[in-house]
Order: sequence, then structure tokens, then C-alpha cells
Amino acid sequence: PSQSLDSLLRAKQLELDRVADTCKSVQRLQREVRERLERSLAEKETLLSQMQASLNTRTKEVQELTAALLSKVSVSQGEVVEQLQKSLHLKELLFQKVLSDRNQQAQEHHAEIQELLRTIGARDQYIQDSSGQLAQVISERQAEVQELRRQLMVQEREEDKLRGSGEGRGQLEHLHAQLHEKEAIIQELMQNREEPMVTSSQGEVGTGLCDGRCEAQEKLQAVQEELHIALRKEKEAQLEVSSLRLALSEGSEETSTSESNPEITHHKEDLMKLVSLYRQLSEALKTERQVYNSVGLIRSQGD
Repeated sequence: PSQSLDSLLRAKQLELDRVADTCKSVQRLQREVRERLERSLAEKETLLSQMQASLNTRTKEVQELTAALLSKVSVSQGEVVEQLQKSLHLKELLFQKVLSDRNQQAQEHHAEIQELLRTIGARDQYIQDSSGQLAQVISERQAEVQELRRQLMVQEREEDKLRGSGEGRGQLEHLHAQLHEKEAIIQELMQNREEPMVTSSQGEVGTGLCDGRCEAQEKLQAVQEELHIALRKEKEAQLEVSSLRLALSEGSEETSTSESNPEITHHKEDLMKLVSLYRQLSEALKTERQVYNSVGLIRSQGD
């Protein structure tokens, strides 16, 4: 789970880096648009200055021409007036041409400015949309990370519970070993009970029965004490198995999404084996109690 969480975090970090690179590209494009606008404005201003200088030069030439015409005494007054009218008409034509060119350039300049403003507005809107989407993506990824952390904590708690079940399994194995010992003692007791009755003579029967009876009584008392201890441990094992069953039922609900984990499946199998071992132990203890009752009955018949 921690590896999947790290891989998910790395993937989300790469996605955030891509969005950040997109925002940087948009900002760089916006700067380029502004620089191009400034260069265009500078070029237009330079062109207007050149046209103004050309107009001033034309005006100066007209003035010089007028002065030259007036300085000529030999030229008649009508010719001077005609030359002045031509020069004035030429000046008006040049002035109108300059004004027309300037108006046309101003309109083109205005159209370019409007286009640049629309482009900048579209880029600003894209940046705002990208920022909103980026914030939403970040919030969603944070929520996913929190959910993954919660699931990881639940799995860790369940693994701790399953590790704790190993102690119960050790106790059940210990009880199982004690049960085998008790069965061996009971078998030995039965053999000691039967041997004096078969092989001894009539004179030795009383002594053998007395000795066997005393020895059997002592062994029966020891078996009875061990049986009480085994019963007490059986009750403890029942409580342990009940808690294990409760943990198993809770773990099956909490880890319904992680059933593919082989380690958790192995722990569940171990837990089921513990429950089966407990059932076998209970059956063996019941058999032991029956044998104990049979031995008590034989003892009463012998008395």
C-alpha cells in the first residue's frame, strides 16, 4: 500500500508540474504579445515622425520656391500668382496624402491593438481556468491521499490483530501437547488396573489390588487436577477463539478491498486452522472426561 501511495503521489506531482509548465508557457506568450505590441507602437511612431519631417521639408521647399519667384523682378505678377497657386495646390495634395496615410495607419494600429487585447483577454481567461482546474486537481489528489492513508492505517491495524493471533495458536498447541500427555497417563492407568487382575496369584491378588488401587487413586487424583487445569485452559482458549472470531469478522468487513493481498490471506488461513485446532482440542477433552468417568466407574467396581 505504501508503494502504491508513493507511485500515486509521483503521478500527481508530474501532473501538477505539467500544469505549471502550461501556465508558464501562457505567461511567456503574454509577455511576447506585449513586447510585439510595444515594438509595433514604436514603429508607428517612427513612421509618423518621418512623415512629419517629410511634410516640413515640402513646406520649406514651397516657401523657398515662393521666395525665389518673388525675387525675380522680370517675372510678371500673373505668373507669380500662378506659380503660387500651383505650389499651394501641390502642398494641399501632399498634406491630404499625409493625412490619409496617417488615418489609415491609425486605423490599422487600432485594429492591431484590438486584436492584441482580445488575444490577451483569451490568454488571461485560459490562465484563470487553468488555475481553477489546478486548484481542483490539487484538492482531489489531497483527498485521495487522505483516503489511501486511512486505508493503510486500517490494514496495519488488521495485520497487528492477525499477528496477535499467533500467540493464541501457540497456547492451543501447548494444550494439545498436554492433552496427549494426559491420554498417555490414562492408558498407563488402565494397563496398571488390568495387569494385577490377570497375572497375579490368588494370594497376591489382594496385595496387588491394594497397591494398584493406591497407585491408581494417586494417578487419578493427578489426572483430575490436570483435567481441571485443562478445563480452565479450555475456557481461556474459548475466550481467545471468540476474540479471534470477532477480529476475523471485523477484518473481513474492513479488508473487503484488500482480499488480493497474499499476506492477509495467509493470516486468515492460519486463523481458520487455529479454530479447527480448538475444535479438535475440545473433542479430545470431551473424550478425556469420558475416559476419566470410565476409570472412576472401574475404580468403584474394584472397591
